[in-house]
Amino acid sequence: MVLVLNLFINAARRSINRAYHLNKVSLTTSTPESTVIPDAGEYLMTYSVGTPPFKLYGVADTGSDIVWLQCEPCDPCFNQTSPKFNPSKSLTYKNIPCSSDLCQSVRDSSCNSNNCQYTINYGDRSHSEGALSLETLTLESTTGRPISFPKTVIGCGTDNIMSFRGQSSGIVGLGGGPVSLITQLGSSIGGKFSYCLLPSSFRGSNTTTKLNFGDAAVVSGDGVLSTPIVKKNPQFSTI
Repeated sequence: MVLVLNLFINAARRSINRAYHLNKVSLTTSTPESTVIPDAGEYLMTYSVGTPPFKLYGVADTGSDIVWLQCEPCDPCFNQTSPKFNPSKSLTYKNIPCSSDLCQSVRDSSCNSNNCQYTINYGDRSHSEGALSLETLTLESTTGRPISFPKTVIGCGTDNIMSFRGQSSGIVGLGGGPVSLITQLGSSIGGKFSYCLLPSSFRGSNTTTKLNFGDAAVVSGDGVLSTPIVKKNPQFSTI
């Protein structure tokens, strides 16, 4: 299983890196970024999926390892004030078959009519379930020109019970798992990202910050402190 998982991670990185280098002329001076917005106690990051690109607002979460969003049709759905993504309107959406190594590498995956399904549960008994799929994911950039990453693994949630309010469409996992956004972007961002969170009192003030990837993620200057992220030993668990 470890070998299969490593093969998948490397294949996903190669796919995204190929797309990244196809745009190397523009990317030499451009790095990915996302706008971060305080909203109802959460911090949302902007990104798009699909062809044509469909803009979404996902909760930036360093504690989870999958990018999932609420998709039409869903039942039940949580209250989302922004439009929901409809995969049937995208030219690049593709379900992942159960037989693929990718499906087997994702925790709590299952099958439904030979399509791979994901399930993710949270401590407050909220959850999301739906199709594990490949889709083009697009981020903003430091030059204002969007950067697209084809064949990114996303969860298209059709059974979602969450306590979210507002524009949130789901969660963007920024953890270290095999299908987190950071792992999938891989060497194209050098595994680096950084962000600044505004106090919740700024909600509704139209004030935003940036989540930066790659070379733009380096934070420096007087008074700046940093600490490395340490991987949790798998033999220990939390309750």
